[in-house]
Amino acid sequence: MVNVKSTSLGSLYSKFSSKGLFDMNIRGYIRNQLVDDKIRETLSKNRGDFWFLNNGIVIACEDFDVDGNKIALTNFSIVNGGQTTYLIGEYKGTNSEIFYIPCKIVAETKRKSEVPFPTKIAEATNSQKPILPRDLKSNSPEMLRLARMLKNNDIYMEVKRSSKKPKIMSKYSVRNDVLAQIILSMVNQIPGIARHSSKRIFESPRLYNSVFRVNYEKDGDKKAFLIDLIQLYSRFVNITNELKNSGLTPEQVSIMKNGMQIIFALLGVTYRLANGDVTEQELLQDKNIAKNRDFVYGQFVSAYQGDDIDEKLKRLIKDIVIVMTESYRAAYDNGITMSVNNYFKSDTYYMDRILGSFVNILSTITIGADLKAAMDIFRRFQPKP
Repeated sequence: MVNVKSTSLGSLYSKFSSKGLFDMNIRGYIRNQLVDDKIRETLSKNRGDFWFLNNGIVIACEDFDVDGNKIALTNFSIVNGGQTTYLIGEYKGTNSEIFYIPCKIVAETKRKSEVPFPTKIAEATNSQKPILPRDLKSNSPEMLRLARMLKNNDIYMEVKRSSKKPKIMSKYSVRNDVLAQIILSMVNQIPGIARHSSKRIFESPRLYNSVFRVNYEKDGDKKAFLIDLIQLYSRFVNITNELKNSGLTPEQVSIMKNGMQIIFALLGVTYRLANGDVTEQELLQDKNIAKNRDFVYGQFVSAYQGDDIDEKLKRLIKDIVIVMTESYRAAYDNGITMSVNNYFKSDTYYMDRILGSFVNILSTITIGADLKAAMDIFRRFQPKP
């Protein structure tokens, strides 16, 4: 175990990057914008922190010889830490302050198996469960603050993967990535991005900030909406589990299972219609108004006084699934798409075709009338004057 000077590692990269420096690594440099940007930021601004913030590198070699503060390596290769080495070697910034990188140097003293020991090291150190962008945000102040606020309202938000749920169960629970998906679908009207780019939610400052860097605690309407949205999600899970067993055709069940984000996007439009934030006529003229007009937050499902909320929500979900199924069939028959997955991950298809079908069907005397009759569960709470 040694500390390697940044200048020494840079020199190693310059001399040997194209001459076998990474030959025993199981993969070359793989670009990861989130991680790369963090490393570059540390290189530019906080080099003194690099040792603490980086896992370092592992070098496998045939032999090494220590001479004071120098180490001579024989037949060596970096088997883990290629990304760190690449970014230090290719750094083009102005900060030239020397810093240190933790480094493990391993030489096999005796051949014990047919598989070279460096290969075992490379496989073991590079095959650990990958860190996801979501993981890197798990201890951020805004994430912890949001989890605490929800806990105070009897809601458990899973922030860390595979974390144990508390012994005392909360009334509702939701993963933070799923919460982000339903907010981006219902509020932002981008179900395609929410569905197929869940990693991007935690990588993109614009998407991440719009969900998690919102001061829900200080805005009573946003806080009430968020709590009700999680309640709505819990009811949605229970209802869709029921519908999988009865009430829908196999095709519709498949559409429903693959289309959670689309369903929440259309429930978001339903919410807007129920409160007069947009009108049916406005949507017929310009569907983009559902996305472009400012969203109005407030308490909704918990303010509903009737005892038929699940019945009405079930009707809404069934009707929406019917609309989605018909829209997909038409797109498939016309050669526009070949799979549900491709159809539902496109926000263009959602806005132009699925939302268009939904708005058009509102004027019918069958599904449209049924949808309108159930919309009142989304009306915001209006305090008495």
